[in-house]
Amino acid sequence: MVSVEKWKIVETDILTLQLSFGDDAFEKGTSLLLTEWRSDPDLFYFSSYFEQTWLFDLKFWYEGAVIGCPSTNNGLESLNNKIKQQLH
Repeated sequence: MVSVEKWKIVETDILTLQLSFGDDAFEKGTSLLLTEWRSDPDLFYFSSYFEQTWLFDLKFWYEGAVIGCPSTNNGLESLNNKIKQQLH
């Protein structure tokens, strides 16, 4: 089981990564985070989930993904709505 303290660190890592200003910074950041998380037995499975879900399936969620456009969470809200519809 992952401790609350570790989850807080992971959350901070993800929030920092979300602010990446371009593809190069995002790719370098994800590489560093995945290496760090995989070295921790408590976070190994989470690192696989994060990579598959947030780097392969939904890869354009960070601030610098689309240069020159305002960042919104519309895509995330749409996905959240689809999940809610399937659950109810």
